[in-house]
Amino acid sequence: MAFAAEADDLRLLSEAFEKHVGPVEIQAECADSLTRHFPSVSSLAEYENPPAAQICALRITARSRELSSRAHISLGNASSSNIYIGIEAEEGACVALNTDIGNRLEAMRPWYSPLWRFDFVNVFYIITWVPILLLLGAVGLGMIRLGQSQNSASNADTGRGVLIGIAPVVLGIVVNATRGRLFPIASFLVGQGKKRDRNIELARNLLAIGLVVSILGSLVATWLLTR
Repeated sequence: MAFAAEADDLRLLSEAFEKHVGPVEIQAECADSLTRHFPSVSSLAEYENPPAAQICALRITARSRELSSRAHISLGNASSSNIYIGIEAEEGACVALNTDIGNRLEAMRPWYSPLWRFDFVNVFYIITWVPILLLLGAVGLGMIRLGQSQNSASNADTGRGVLIGIAPVVLGIVVNATRGRLFPIASFLVGQGKKRDRNIELARNLLAIGLVVSILGSLVATWLLTR
C-alpha cells in the first residue's frame, strides 16, 4: 500500500510501540546508501532529508527492558510488500499494538493508494489481448466469418503483430514509471520531504485538471457532432 508519513504519524507509531512493548529505536535507510540512527521521532523530524540523502525506508524497533518482548515495523518503497510488521509479545500487547498500527497506517494512506494494486504492464496486456482472444475464439467456433484468408502474412501484418505484442509492455512500463514519480508509494514528509510532496501535489493537480478538461472536451465534441 502507498503511504505518506508525516512526523506526527511516526510519533504516534513510536508511542504505540513504546507503550505496548518498550524503548524504541529508529533507523532510516537513505538514498546515499547510509543508514542513519535516530534516538527519537523528535530527532528524526529535525533531519533535513535532502534529495541526495532522502529517506527511502524507515524501521521502528521496540524491545522490552527484560528482552521478553520485541516488535518492529518497516516502511519501504518497494513496489509490493513495502510494509513489514513483526510482533513477539503477550497476546494482549500484540492485539493492542496491531490495532494501533492498523489505525495509523489507514490514516497514512493517500487517496491514490489503489493505483498501486496493479502492474500496468499486465493491465494493458489484458486490455489488448482479451478482445483479440475472444475474436479468435468466435472465429474458431464459426460465430464470425472472415473474408478469404491469404496463404502467407504480409510484412505489414507481421509488423502489426509485433507492435501489438510490444505495445502493452512499453506503455505499461511508461505508466508504471510515471506512477512512481507522481504517485510515490512511500513519502516521508520530514524536512525537505514536505516541500517535495507539495511540488508533486501540484503536478498531480495539473494532471487531474488536464484529464477533466480532456474528458469534457470529448463530451462536448460528441454532443456537437450528434446534433
